[in-house]
Amino acid sequence: MSSGMKVGFIGLGAMGSGMARVLVGAGFQVKGYDVWKPALEKFIEAGGTAAPEPKDAAEGANALVSAEIC
Repeated sequence: MSSGMKVGFIGLGAMGSGMARVLVGAGFQVKGYDVWKPALEKFIEAGGTAAPEPKDAAEGANALVSAEIC
């Protein structure tokens, strides 16, 4: 079942990957970005959509989550 809600996710590391996968599993349309390609590949395997740039993750999203280390 899909909620139709589109979520952009920036940062798919230790914290962000788990949150993004939960949203995918709950039926949200999640587009994610990460600078580390293996993290992005795991996200795609979990059912998420890759964004080539951070702005692409945000484009068209109803909500944006950002999880990076500063």
